[in-house]
Amino acid sequence: MDVRKIFKAASDKLMAEFVQSGEIHHQGGKGTLREDAFSDFLSKQLPSRYAIGRGEVINSENFTSGQIDLIIHDPFYCPKIVSSPSHSVFPIESIYGAISIKSTLNSTQLQEAYQNIESFHKIVIRKPFTIGGNGFQSGISYPHPVTAVVAYKTDRSLEAISEQVRKLDKNIEDITCRPDFICVLEKGIIGPRNILRGDFNYFQLPSDITDLCSLRKTGRHTLLKVYLQLLREINKITLRPLDLENYENMPQIVGPFRVRRHDSFARLENDVTPTNATRLTKLAIQTIVEQSVQMTRREVFEAWFGQPMNDPNNTMALDAIVRCFNPRHLPPMSPTYIQERNSGQKPSEEVFHPYQIEIDNIEYFVDFSSLPPNSFEENPDLTFEELMSG
Repeated sequence: MDVRKIFKAASDKLMAEFVQSGEIHHQGGKGTLREDAFSDFLSKQLPSRYAIGRGEVINSENFTSGQIDLIIHDPFYCPKIVSSPSHSVFPIESIYGAISIKSTLNSTQLQEAYQNIESFHKIVIRKPFTIGGNGFQSGISYPHPVTAVVAYKTDRSLEAISEQVRKLDKNIEDITCRPDFICVLEKGIIGPRNILRGDFNYFQLPSDITDLCSLRKTGRHTLLKVYLQLLREINKITLRPLDLENYENMPQIVGPFRVRRHDSFARLENDVTPTNATRLTKLAIQTIVEQSVQMTRREVFEAWFGQPMNDPNNTMALDAIVRCFNPRHLPPMSPTYIQERNSGQKPSEEVFHPYQIEIDNIEYFVDFSSLPPNSFEENPDLTFEELMSG
């Protein structure tokens, strides 16, 4: 058996389908057929632990990638958030790789592919995690998904593409967000020759940056070389465990802000009868951001309770920087206030009694009584009963 001949036959089939799809005049349909052909090839050749899809990738902070032509994901443990043959939404924890498919790779398309892949890498959760159990746990770096640009053909030389890659690499904000490699079927590959990933999600680009633009004129055997390189890289990736609760509680986009814990309040009619769930309005959130002052959590608790907090084990992170919304400079709770409230009376004085929300990953301590009128609106996504059910 000659593996090279098997992959050469697969490459011939892909190119034949490329030529056949050229008879389709609708550009969208033509592109989809070519993506389908490469997707079918990988679906048949990759181990069953990997699945192929297309669509978008989202993280638990509600940041989303652009449209990705071909996504390599975990089909067993990580669910899709939206599932469709033509467009699915995948949690970032399920992703092994993302590939941009191009019919004819010109300079504009390569630049667009770079930008799309860069936006994808930016939503990767860059925090280490642990694996194992029963007393045997290992620390591991965050997974760095494999990314690539695969083209059926090009009107340029590989040398010209390599030179453009060199320029694009210089302009990219984070060089680790570049594609791993660029491939033109039946011509060659541009990218590092050696594997980039190691054990425990170790990832490192070559020390010589020019190796990123290495040119390999692999000709008829390009598809085999790409497949082997892709498989070597994704086999080194250990995915982060998925916690769907993080997605259930992800921040909601309100205007330019990403906000948590702002949309689950009960509105009382005549201060007695619950009617529906409410949420802060966009204007209220804007007001909170503009009028809050920066403080430590220790300072906020003192402004709230009127005395220093004792936290010898630092479990409350009292020195963390937060923001405080108390524009009326209300005083902290006094013994009189606490006594009146605990006895069921309406307190005779106003005090600073904040509610904690999160805006753009910053904790805010907000005095709701200091907000302007009409700061709340009905939340159409929650009835009162749903709110109370947790």
